[in-house]
This record gives sequence, C-alpha cells and structure tokens, in this order.
Amino acid sequence: MRIFNRLTSAVLLYFLFTPAQALVHYDMGRINIDGVQLLQTVENEAVYEYLPPTLSLTTNEAGDFELLIMKYVGKEDGSAGGLFHALVGFELPEKRLKALQKKLEEKRPGAKLGGPVRLFAQADDKGSREGSFEVISATLTEESTQGAEFVPGKVISSGVAPFTPGSKAAIAARLSATQATLLWDSLTGSTADLSVGVHGYYEAKVEAITLLSKPK
Repeated sequence: MRIFNRLTSAVLLYFLFTPAQALVHYDMGRINIDGVQLLQTVENEAVYEYLPPTLSLTTNEAGDFELLIMKYVGKEDGSAGGLFHALVGFELPEKRLKALQKKLEEKRPGAKLGGPVRLFAQADDKGSREGSFEVISATLTEESTQGAEFVPGKVISSGVAPFTPGSKAAIAARLSATQATLLWDSLTGSTADLSVGVHGYYEAKVEAITLLSKPK
C-alpha cells in the first residue's frame, strides 16, 4: 500500500465536498494490536483510528457470510459447472472492535478507538480508479484457463476497491465443472486459491525534517 506523506507541520486540508475525517500521524504514537495498526490522530492524540489489515468476506444482517458457491450438473454432457459470487470489504466485526478498544485502554489509559483510517483508491496514468481492485486466482484468472476444462475470461468484479466505510466490492464468476471442484476444495482447505489485491493510500502527517548542508 502506497502511503502519501507530506514533510510539513501543517495539517492537510481536505476537499470541502468530502466528509471531515481526522488526519493521522504516520509514525508517532503508532500501535499494533492483534495485527491491526492503530494510528494516532493529529487533532486529538487520545483518539486512534484503525487501519484494517486486509479485505474480508462481508456479512449480512443475520451474520452470515455473503458468499455463494454452487455446483450444478446438466442433463447433457459438458453442461456441468458452477457459480461463484462473493462480497468483500474492509469491515471489522463489532466484537473485534470492542476487543481492540479494551486492549488499547490497557496500553494507553484514556485512549479511545475512533473510526477507520480514510483510504483513497489509487488512480492509474489515465486517472481511472477501476484498477484499484483485482482478483488473484490460479483457478479463475484468464491466463490459467486455456484448457478445454476451463471457462476463460468469465471473472467479473466491481473494479473499485471498497475503501469507503460500509462499502462492498463484488466478485462473480461462471465456472466449469473442474473449476467449481478446484475452487470448492481450496475454499474448504487451509489455504484458498482466491486473493484480492487493492491499490490505495492514506494521507498522514510526519514531523518536519530539517536538512543542514555543510559548505565544502
């Protein structure tokens, strides 16, 4: 993840049409609790915002994962296959947030856990942010689906990383019978053949640096 830093003691001003969120320190006051980085806010050093460690499957109101993987068998040969659909986001469960708050208070008495650090999707050379989100899978990617047993080029994603709090990104694919079997076996094993990469950054403040040059 690329981090956008400014060597200045001034607070960065956000665009007026975006909601106000706290600016964080890049290194000062940083805490790591259970793999989650907590960054100290500039405005109130007793408040820490959290940086979600990774994308994860989202859940619905009933608490179920928003994931569908289905295998089907047609009446004719070659008509077997499967469907895959998932929603992912940077959400942290409420139970985990409460645990982070408790451990934060143990490390820094009086400290409070704020919201998530504001993340921005990284744009490409043409200014598009569609490439900020990509699916990585040997089973699903087009380069690995050239054989007769695979369905090439059928992976669909929403394209933009779900950096806004509460937002979700979708991944969908139509699978051949072989792909459905491989993906199911990997998802039920210890390591799944499905990863999601994101390209983004957050804005932070670092302490001003003074450089002194000695004349020769």
